Amino acid sequence: MTENDFKKNYFELLSLEASFEIDVVLLRDRMRALQMRFHPDRFVNASPQERRLSVQYAALINEAFDVLRSPVSRAAYLLQLKSIDVEFEKNVVFDPEFLMQQMQWREALEKARAKGDTSLAKTVDDDLHKTMQVMLSQLTELFKNDDENSLMQAKSITRKLKFCLKMQEKLN
Repeated sequence: MTENDFKKNYFELLSLEASFEIDVVLLRDRMRALQMRFHPDRFVNASPQERRLSVQYAALINEAFDVLRSPVSRAAYLLQLKSIDVEFEKNVVFDPEFLMQQMQWREALEKARAKGDTSLAKTVDDDLHKTMQVMLSQLTELFKNDDENSLMQAKSITRKLKFCLKMQEKLN
């Protein structure tokens, strides 16, 4: 563990190709191997600086794993590596078609809650799931292209995907 290890991006840290499409099992295995190797308990008899570095490195490993295992945060991180801010804090999605879809989901969700209609809620959940699967496929292709236009589209889809996940959380 050196100071240079702290300068690596999350993909480098976990010895993975910087790609939207990743093997989640391999990601978990690499994270566990690093955790075992650099766990602070292994540095009990080390110098105070080495103990501090092991704690910081363990935290970095956990953060890298958390970011890369989530498709939304992984997409945002890939965009960040290309100096593109997804701007999640802005709630504006300029796609009128998607805005209409959001309204339909919200209305259906409100109706399902008001009536206690679990089948309607299930229909919304199924529709959200299908929409999210399409978005994930689109992101996979857009990140493979890696040109400016594709990356801007990936930014838009990543924002939409985050909205869908929030809607799905409300449903559950």
